[in-house]
Amino acid sequence: MKANFIARPTILSCLWLREISVSLRALGMQKWLLRNNQEQKNPPRTQVKEMNLWRNHRKAILQLKNHYKMMLQLKSKCKIASLSQNHLKTLQQCRVQQKVKELLRVSQRVMLSTRSHQKEA
Repeated sequence: MKANFIARPTILSCLWLREISVSLRALGMQKWLLRNNQEQKNPPRTQVKEMNLWRNHRKAILQLKNHYKMMLQLKSKCKIASLSQNHLKTLQQCRVQQKVKELLRVSQRVMLSTRSHQKEA
């Protein structure tokens, strides 16, 4: 009974860490595509759009990296923590997971906007 209670949060955090790392890779790939597009000369209006996309990418990537670090810290603390403290950690972890879900939605929106922008060009 105790083992199941402790194992569940770590399994959830592993799944979230995988999902975050996949989205970070996807954002990195989109960033690379944007860099290639930016090397080609574009009219000023599209350059402004691309700069906004770059800014959004940087924000999303930084937020995801920060939450990735938080998840790693929570994961290591959960292993060390006793059962009573572990309950508090799981509550914190749930809050972080909700924030990560929001960030993943934002990053997906950014990736979709870059794809639509690339199709227009």
